[in-house]
Amino acid sequence: RSGALHGDPLVLPETPWRVELAESAQVLVASTAAYADQQLQETLWIADLEAARWREQRPVTAGPVHRLVVDPLGRFVVAAPRTLRPELMVDRMLPISAQAPDCKLEAAEPASTPAQVVIDPGGRWLWSLHLQPGRKLNLRGYTLSDCKRRVDLLHEGAGNAPEARATGEHLFVQGLALDALSIFGHDGSERRVPTLAAVNLVKAFAVSRDGRLLAQASRDAIQLFELPGGARLSASLAAPIPGNDGIGALVFAADGRRLLARTVQG
Repeated sequence: RSGALHGDPLVLPETPWRVELAESAQVLVASTAAYADQQLQETLWIADLEAARWREQRPVTAGPVHRLVVDPLGRFVVAAPRTLRPELMVDRMLPISAQAPDCKLEAAEPASTPAQVVIDPGGRWLWSLHLQPGRKLNLRGYTLSDCKRRVDLLHEGAGNAPEARATGEHLFVQGLALDALSIFGHDGSERRVPTLAAVNLVKAFAVSRDGRLLAQASRDAIQLFELPGGARLSASLAAPIPGNDGIGALVFAADGRRLLARTVQG
């Protein structure tokens, strides 16, 4: 932690379109884009941060990518192309290490739109969320050890942009129930915990790795809750954020003792 340079600079042939880090592995994923046969493609560059070098493996996926999710253990990425045809916006698992599970995610129902893919920090469960017409949300849970779908639920009354986080035991969804956080178990069970009023919430929220702490945000303040009971643990933690800015991201440290908030404008 001296601030000294570690290895030589990792040089790309052009400006990256996106850069993502694995949560629990020394792996960085960047992408560059180019046209091939009139089709935009993104090449994924995989960096081994411990060795400070690019790996030879460079998966290619159709672009532009709607989202890129890196497995916390650095074994694979999930990519979905951005397209006006929802039936073509299919999540693909691309291996980036020899330890990657050989899984293929199932296509969503017709007219569904991929909303989010979430992987728990231990890399055991993958959850996919798809929005369907009529304010419905299809939620599927897969065990990555055997690539089997274990949960398949359809909820009505979903908002336009439900947001999810996962721990080793549960999936937490904000925006599915009014003024409450939805908590799903591996058996498909659901319980709801009253939280901040939906009208005051921004998209950002965080759950500690042990699933015992919840942080929700309004534009310029954070509220902490105990889980699973939902008791408030503090007064509102306000920050002097200008009126043209607001909280855009929240994350707990791995030990759950610190919480980092970032505004939209940084």
